[in-house]
Amino acid sequence: IGGAWYEYKEKQNFSSQLDFPKELKEITGAFVALEGKGDKKSIYLTAGHGAERLYRYSFTSQAVEITKEIKGKPYHLVPFTEASKDEGFKAIHRVIERVEKGKGSAVLWKSQEGHLLLELNHGVMSFEKKEGLYHALEFPGYYLAYPDSEVLFGFTDYLHLVHKETHKEKIVVMAPGDLAGNADLFAVASDIIKNLENPQFFQARALVEKPQVYDLNEKGAPIPKTSRESLYLAKVALVARAYEKTGHYLELAEAMGALDEEGETFLKQMVQEEDKHPDALNCRLRALCLLKKNAILFDSREIDPKKKEAKALELLKKCDETLYSRYLETCGLGALEPIRVSSEKLLWTWIVSKAGKHSVYGKFPQLKRRYQELYEGVAPEAIVTQEARPYGIEDVAFHRETIMDISAATLMPWQHRPLEEKAAFIRDKELVPTIGGDRNFIAHFFEFYKEAKSGAASQALKSRLAIMRSERDEKSRYLAWMLECVIRHPRRFPPVEELDRDLTNGVTYKDYLGHLKAKTPLEIVCDFMNKIRAGLPYFSSRDIGKTMLASKICFEEVEESGVLDKHLETKLKITQVVARVLLTVGHLLVKVGIRVWRFIGWLDACPKVRKLIKDLSKEKKGLASTRQYHHGSQKQQLLPLSLEKKVFMEQPPEQISPALKKELEEKYALSRKRRDKLKQEVLALAEKLPQDSKGATLVRAKRLSQEEAALTIEELQWLFILGEEKSYLENTYLRVDEVAHLDHLVGEYLQETILENQAKECVALYAEWQNTSGAHDKDHLEKRLQEVMQAKPQYNAQEHREYLVFEAVSGMRLRKNQVDKLQKLSIEERASKVFHMLMGEGKSKVMAPLWVLMMLLRRKSSENKKPLPLLIVPQALYPTGKEDSKMTLYRSFGRFAHPFEFERTSDFSKEKLHTTREALKQYKEERGFIYTTRESLLSFYLKTRELFYQYEEAEGVQAKAELESSIELAWDILKDFKESGVTLFDEVDTLLNCRDELNYTFGQSSTINPMEIESVYDMLRFLITEPKLQKLLDIKHNNQAKVSTATYEKEIKPLLVQKVAKKYGVPEAYFYDTVDKVPEAVVKHSQRDAIAVAKVLITTFLPHTLARKGNEHYGLGSRADFCIPYVANNTPNEKAEFASYLETLLYTGYHYLQQALTEKQLKAFRQACIVKAKNEQIVEKTQMKETRAYVLFHQVTGLDLLNPELDYEKAKEYMHKHPKELLTYCQEHVAPTVKVFTKKLGANPHHLAAFVPKGDAMT
Repeated sequence: IGGAWYEYKEKQNFSSQLDFPKELKEITGAFVALEGKGDKKSIYLTAGHGAERLYRYSFTSQAVEITKEIKGKPYHLVPFTEASKDEGFKAIHRVIERVEKGKGSAVLWKSQEGHLLLELNHGVMSFEKKEGLYHALEFPGYYLAYPDSEVLFGFTDYLHLVHKETHKEKIVVMAPGDLAGNADLFAVASDIIKNLENPQFFQARALVEKPQVYDLNEKGAPIPKTSRESLYLAKVALVARAYEKTGHYLELAEAMGALDEEGETFLKQMVQEEDKHPDALNCRLRALCLLKKNAILFDSREIDPKKKEAKALELLKKCDETLYSRYLETCGLGALEPIRVSSEKLLWTWIVSKAGKHSVYGKFPQLKRRYQELYEGVAPEAIVTQEARPYGIEDVAFHRETIMDISAATLMPWQHRPLEEKAAFIRDKELVPTIGGDRNFIAHFFEFYKEAKSGAASQALKSRLAIMRSERDEKSRYLAWMLECVIRHPRRFPPVEELDRDLTNGVTYKDYLGHLKAKTPLEIVCDFMNKIRAGLPYFSSRDIGKTMLASKICFEEVEESGVLDKHLETKLKITQVVARVLLTVGHLLVKVGIRVWRFIGWLDACPKVRKLIKDLSKEKKGLASTRQYHHGSQKQQLLPLSLEKKVFMEQPPEQISPALKKELEEKYALSRKRRDKLKQEVLALAEKLPQDSKGATLVRAKRLSQEEAALTIEELQWLFILGEEKSYLENTYLRVDEVAHLDHLVGEYLQETILENQAKECVALYAEWQNTSGAHDKDHLEKRLQEVMQAKPQYNAQEHREYLVFEAVSGMRLRKNQVDKLQKLSIEERASKVFHMLMGEGKSKVMAPLWVLMMLLRRKSSENKKPLPLLIVPQALYPTGKEDSKMTLYRSFGRFAHPFEFERTSDFSKEKLHTTREALKQYKEERGFIYTTRESLLSFYLKTRELFYQYEEAEGVQAKAELESSIELAWDILKDFKESGVTLFDEVDTLLNCRDELNYTFGQSSTINPMEIESVYDMLRFLITEPKLQKLLDIKHNNQAKVSTATYEKEIKPLLVQKVAKKYGVPEAYFYDTVDKVPEAVVKHSQRDAIAVAKVLITTFLPHTLARKGNEHYGLGSRADFCIPYVANNTPNEKAEFASYLETLLYTGYHYLQQALTEKQLKAFRQACIVKAKNEQIVEKTQMKETRAYVLFHQVTGLDLLNPELDYEKAKEYMHKHPKELLTYCQEHVAPTVKVFTKKLGANPHHLAAFVPKGDAMT
């Protein structure tokens, strides 16, 4: 805060320092920081209910007023509970309550002149009290009114102002208000903006700095100053979204107000100019719906629904004749609103929704009371579920097969024929299965529905329904329940005429035949697929109608053809995809859903098509044109490549002159021109279509539908590397003679690219040389420029096509020593090679990518096993090297680098192992490689070994079977690495360092033997107290690492041996390993275990640990108080521990002798001692000062455990004078927390070398 850090404190922590006023507690959620000394203090606190923003308030300990400077004037806090109950203050209270209810911030201030200032989330407003009303100082003549509604437009930060004389109203909105880039647009609530279908258009760009002011029209709707179009578009989106999501359509729509004439003009223009408005396609039907809603819902004087419908249609017709006819075509005459019904719902779901909550409240308001009387306000969805349960129906959704049966029967494409003719057709075609014992039940459904709707159902119908309720067929129970609902509540369901009209009123597809002339049916289907891929959420009825007709023509063409050739197969595949897409989007409108099921009826009428689709679904590859880069077991004959060896400059000038600059620029321009021309020729040849017209049309359709794409320049580079005629023929439509020409053009294009890069680098170096003033820098740049100008290819392009591609893409020239090393790497006779290269010679950027490519192209003997290259790097180089390798290899050769990351806590379940094994197979198939570290590979190896131990300890057949599957999968992965893997070690001297091991501990843990802990720290006490050793060792200042091994053996070790031998009474020769067997005195000694620990400390651990420096080789981690290994200076390895717990104890002692206890550690130690002392009091019935914990705390810190004031400086000084007590702290408090595991697995570089036996290395 303000460039300084503050610590959070609870409220009670301030009680002794300051008595906070009640008003401060009312407006704040948390106190953040207290600063200042003396009388003047400041506090940072959150405003309102947990707002993220912080405010700073100043006050004094004597005064209760909280002051703040706003707009350059001092203000003091006003309590919300002020005694004033006048009308004006009630209005302020109402604003504050509304803002806090919306989780916002509202604070009230008063100036010295008596003016009130109301501070909200996004702005402030000043008021002056006159005659009991609060007048807004920013808007003369207006006072704050008591608002009628709780929330306006969905947001809270607004003020309702009224002019005292004219009574004209204003709305001042302080909220996010930038919808389309303008600062004065209508402000839509942010919680609705983020859920809109088109967030790219309706997004809040920024907070406006000044309040937005809107005048209100006669209907209460705000009128902005600018951008009327955005206002009405926002209205449409907000109201439509609220209608769909919240169900509170009427409340929000009435608050918005009806659209005026200008709004209708804008909506008409938006519909007509769909291309100019990116959101017009989304909002077109919503806009029309809203126009009708305004006429229907807001005319409260009109109750008759037929008259309301007539008004709506009249309004649409008045708006635009074309718009009126289009809406009739889309929704049908009599459809007051486009009800959205999912294609997964049954017929009765649509019928119930026609009389659902929205229609009851909007279209039939007189039924609202009846609804409440019958169901006491229960939602229609709950009624549906409640009434369906007696028939064993828990889910109202219908199966897809049932929907197809009913739809095929009821939605046949002749909407104007009588019911009897439709029923006769259904009986003749036998399209409907037996339902309720009567095959013709669906055919007679309309008669049954009409009888049920009349309210006087016959006994025969009731008997039939009773039989259907007992049927095992689920469809019978659904239909019986629906008709019983109609009998019980007939007024809730539409008349039979409206039902028949809505179900059968389709679109005549002759209207679309004219649109099919411009494009072929297949191209129309492909256009529709491209729109879907573009993410458009809505489609016009014209688009869907044209697509369905085109798909029908495609199906019929397939049906009429007796043989499925390649062209018809592709056509069938595309139309099949479109059929699935239409089913997915069919829930947008009822009529769209009807057309979709009619389309499925067409599909059912084509038995050959159904059989072909079934056959196609069995194929693995499908019809998608994927790149098949052929590379068989036997090497293919490479295409001849005769490229003229091009050199940038035959004889570069010895002196740099202005003439050279002109020559370089000309060469650069010429190379770039040649390169662009060659690229155009290459791509044109690769995009060439088949010679026959039918095949060419098919390829155009495939590329239009994105089933196939022409080869890119990157894909052509990979084909060039392979250099095989078959690979070109499989991925292009060229003849054999054209393939060689394409291969030659690609080679020339790569050569010109290399020359262009070389010229570009020369021009840049010359410009840098020209702008440099230093003589030394000029000489260096001149030398570098000469090297670049003289650079020539060091290889034969016919033999090493990959080198040519690498130089062209990377912009780097291969040097002769690099080519020589790569040539040695390509020799397969020797098993492995190690190359020593200086820093900057291109190990990672040049050698590694080209080595990977050579391994990918290498055959695996006669077994035809594809190789799996592994690039292993040290852990420190892994993050950056992974990204560099990905980019270099992908840009150069189109190959992917797949990371293999594994550690102790990684998922090792059967599912994860199966996924890993399949991924390795995929990597080999697509010719990728693995980028990993030594730790990841060894971790996987140790986890596999750990599975065997878990299998031995597992109990039960099922547990062992699960582990057997996991072991088999893990072993297969290891076997795959060993058999298919070829490895390149980067920095091999680090990776195969024999001193580096990876250890896993598992099993039950235990604490260290107290005898061993005591032996370790007794040895350390002797090291820091013996005067002779103090001169040699400086552990306290971390200088002990300066002692050499010879000094330790000659001067330090004898003193340690004398001390231990004298203490235990054993011969000194035992500690020098000069005796043939263990002396009898040691064998029979009662403390022989302690003697053994002392020996291993003196001979092994002390000379090793004393040579290490703190905070470089060891130190504390973030999770424990004992030491862990460090990988570098101040860089702990949090996932590692020392191999021996004796090392851990020694390093922990060194650390605390050097660093002592921090204040945080001292507080934790004090708290632990308090807990232990209280337990001792209870168990041993002693005084606090007599407990061991009290004595230990005083012994280590010199402080009194009972003193609440913790003087850290005093404790620090005491620990500095008594370093031995720090070892007591380690022995009594830290060492018992070190865990020792009974089982341990280890792996070293020998395991890694056996893990991946084949490969090469660099260092």
